[in-house]
Amino acid sequence: MKRELRAIVVGAGSIGRIHVHALRRNRVEIASLVTSTPDRSIESATELGVPRGDPDLATALEKAEADSVHICATNVHHYPMAKQSLLAGKHVICEKPFTITSDQAAELHALAVESGLVHAICFNNRFYPLVQDIGARMRSGEIGRPFQVRASICDDGLWSDIDGGWRLDPALGGESVAMATTSAWIQSAMLARGEKRARQTSGRFLRVAMPSFALIDWTSIAIRFAATTTHSSR
Repeated sequence: MKRELRAIVVGAGSIGRIHVHALRRNRVEIASLVTSTPDRSIESATELGVPRGDPDLATALEKAEADSVHICATNVHHYPMAKQSLLAGKHVICEKPFTITSDQAAELHALAVESGLVHAICFNNRFYPLVQDIGARMRSGEIGRPFQVRASICDDGLWSDIDGGWRLDPALGGESVAMATTSAWIQSAMLARGEKRARQTSGRFLRVAMPSFALIDWTSIAIRFAATTTHSSR
């Protein structure tokens, strides 16, 4: 009889809990839950019915006998935790953004290729019905060759001037709140165009403090595909 797949989930916030429920719906056993502190790991594991609440990822990798690691921690932890998991021989499913620097991303990609392990990024936007529909119309030839793709993302997570959280801290979230949503936009645009990868990207982030708002994040990115360049602003 084939053994059930087992996963470690890092993070018990809203996204981590979605991963726990999604894994169970796909008959993957949650072997361990790791959060920001040992006490919170045990508390969250008990609440979610997970057999282990480990104090850190190293302990979970050593003792939980898992096949994969789902990383739903703050952005700055994506790179070290993904690297640690790949070196331990585990497949990795990481929330966006992949990393907070391109050098980190290149290193992890090389490590995953060399090891033969899966390193997947959770771009759930690719599976939205409208994005899938545009991709299907592109593949069928119904839509001609696009010269520009333009989209906007409305994120109300920081709508009020009293909203806050780790995404506002560059030491935890990276240069911009827009890092995760922009990477999701790029993936959706690539799927709609039928592109498997971008040849070149360049961009910059600008964070402006406003008197009446917590902040304004502005992102400008140029993406070079096979034969065209598209531009996104947020």
